[in-house]
Amino acid sequence: MRWALLVLALQLVTPRATVNPSQVTFGASPDHGTAIAGHDIVSAYDLAYLRSGATVYVEHLGKPAREANNAITVPISAQARTRLTRNVEYTVQITTIGPGGSSAGPLSNGFKFTR
Repeated sequence: MRWALLVLALQLVTPRATVNPSQVTFGASPDHGTAIAGHDIVSAYDLAYLRSGATVYVEHLGKPAREANNAITVPISAQARTRLTRNVEYTVQITTIGPGGSSAGPLSNGFKFTR
């Protein structure tokens, strides 16, 4: 009986994947609006879709406008939806790109598409 209660407790705290998201929101780089000698420090962002830590598909986002709260929201493209398998959990990772190189951010929460 003790074992069954432990398993139930673990299931209650395990996060569930978001289902059928329509957009990705992430924080803009602190250097998003910074330029040195007329050159932007941030030139673009890439959005990588990962399955079990392996990259499945990457979208080049360019440099979307940031919102007043410093967030950037982009829709999940039709191309991404056709490349991702239904009912499989994915995460995304944003990479900030600039003339000095690139920097990958943390992984998102899990999500999946059912339709």
